[in-house]
Amino acid sequence: MLKLAVGELYKRQDVHKLFGGDSTFTPGAGYWGISGMLRTDQDKLSWVFYVTLGHKEGKHQFDESISNEGVLTWQSQPSKTLDHRDIKDLIAFNHDQHTIHLFLRPNKREDYQYLGRLSYLSHNPELEKPVYFKWQLLDWDNIKDLSFVKTLSSNSSTQPRVKKQTGLFEKPRPNAKNRNTDTKSNHSFSVTPPGSIELNTERRQQIGHLGELLVLEHEKRELKKLGCLDLIDLVEHSAQVIGDGLGYDVKSFNTDGTVKYIEVKTTTQSANADFYISAREVAAAERYQDSYVVYRVYDLNENERSASFFTIKASELLDKSLHDMIPTHFRVSIKQNLGY
Repeated sequence: MLKLAVGELYKRQDVHKLFGGDSTFTPGAGYWGISGMLRTDQDKLSWVFYVTLGHKEGKHQFDESISNEGVLTWQSQPSKTLDHRDIKDLIAFNHDQHTIHLFLRPNKREDYQYLGRLSYLSHNPELEKPVYFKWQLLDWDNIKDLSFVKTLSSNSSTQPRVKKQTGLFEKPRPNAKNRNTDTKSNHSFSVTPPGSIELNTERRQQIGHLGELLVLEHEKRELKKLGCLDLIDLVEHSAQVIGDGLGYDVKSFNTDGTVKYIEVKTTTQSANADFYISAREVAAAERYQDSYVVYRVYDLNENERSASFFTIKASELLDKSLHDMIPTHFRVSIKQNLGY
């Protein structure tokens, strides 16, 4: 009996045998013969994704890739809108209850390689036909050393374009509707749910720690540039010195000597990627007000220790007209004896 194994090659008819049930397979035709995103027969909220690099459908040229951290940049079929049932199901996708299987090939002449399961990271709420998604490959640690995947991720179009430089480089805030303007974007922030998975815990900590170090270096460099030499040694990596529950990561200073509390949010993805913020961090923004700022560090290149960033003031973070802050978990208080 045919089995599914990460890293192995499969033809479409092989995948159909695994997930197509009693449906008919016709090469080059029909649902299982040509579709790029298919609901499995066993579970209608689980999927099979077929990706062919460089594929073009009508006037739309797909630009799909995998980053060095196993983040898949993926687009739906060009006909799909944000209101389409398929897209709504994908946005609400829960990898703990259902499965998306990724099959990818470098060109139409090759068979598909099975790259494992996907977990939803984010989507662009401003774009449709197609809709743009980011997915985390949950089996990344098992496939990242495969020769095909190593080549794919090293050539990924999602890799930072800043070369031969280190440190942080400030750029205008992203704007989802017009990427070339300097106006504010409508960011989407979420309260972090316990146990949520974007990357595994170790990878998140590595990325976050490097982002904090870059911000620490940047703050000291800026104080030196402004002649505030007496303040440089007072800049503190609070998350390391004191602990991770403060609601901020770095304590720095303004030129007048007043304290600046900095929360660092780091990603290897683009400036438009959503990020999570905890209830404790929101509370810190409320408590410190004008002294609190979020550094959004993006396009992180770990090898070169480089990234770009923009900043969000506490007043902007707390202004609900500027973004969507979506609560994703609740505190439960037991009102009666449930038999425990």
